[in-house]
Amino acid sequence: MLEGLLDPEEIIDRFDASYIDDLPDLLREIHGVTDANVRSHARWPDLERLWTLGGEPASEFTVERLPEVVRAAAVDEGRFTPREASQRTRKKYRHTEVPIWRRAAGRRLARDGGDAADVINELHKEYSVQSGGDHEQDFTDLGREETGDPWTPLIIELRETGVLDAGEPALTIGPRWVGEIHYFRERLGLTGTIGLDLFTHDEDLVKVGDMHSMPFEDDTFGLIYQRNTFDKSYDIRAALRECVRVLRDGGVLISDDCYAYTDGVSELSRTSIKHNRQLLRVIRDNVGEVLYDAEAPTDVTWIERVGQLAVRIKKP
Repeated sequence: MLEGLLDPEEIIDRFDASYIDDLPDLLREIHGVTDANVRSHARWPDLERLWTLGGEPASEFTVERLPEVVRAAAVDEGRFTPREASQRTRKKYRHTEVPIWRRAAGRRLARDGGDAADVINELHKEYSVQSGGDHEQDFTDLGREETGDPWTPLIIELRETGVLDAGEPALTIGPRWVGEIHYFRERLGLTGTIGLDLFTHDEDLVKVGDMHSMPFEDDTFGLIYQRNTFDKSYDIRAALRECVRVLRDGGVLISDDCYAYTDGVSELSRTSIKHNRQLLRVIRDNVGEVLYDAEAPTDVTWIERVGQLAVRIKKP
């Protein structure tokens, strides 16, 4: 029954949670199941059976309690857990050389709670520094080898047509090097662009903070751009909710990321998005218009594709 509900190709894999942990979200996103419609939904017979196998009366069914009830039915959760990168892979990419590795190894937010988020963020910070993140790099454009640069012409068009205002705040998440921010300000004409990252060398341009709990007021930005950052999220749904929260009505979210880790998820590659449609399902109530939607294969061996998505956000 669970296998019928959980198509791996339609699931965002998370190092921090099993599919059972995420079951309420997956039912909403993939099947449109909610407490309001569950008894009339085509999936109700399977869900009712799962619920009663866990020893609960069908009259008390709730989507949010389904994970605990499924566990009570003695489901083998290992069958419904994302594939995890091997120790060999961790060593290959020098994860284990990060100073905080001993504290961070195996830490999962959904299971450990407490200071897990702080440890995870510190791991990413130290790994970024280890990988050269503390040295400024040349920045030329927003292109990828696989796709070129779809964003420069799109953003300029959005500014010239008035979808974006040249002087309003815009945000890049995880810019690491301030060259990205200068590009948005000088080449794209978005003079109010700033960054958000776990560390900074320029406090005027980059605000230190966590994308899962951004230090900004509601409706602050006209544009959010992220590249290769959502795949490191410890809670992609929280990160997406924060993007929606701090974007104004009609603002634009641009995501450009690595998809479908071939080695599985890990302490650093925590989130394996497989298709753009998965992000659209998470924020479906706030999707006003899809401005760009493309996926491209890649020659690198550690992911299957890159995904590029631009969405105009609607808010009540």
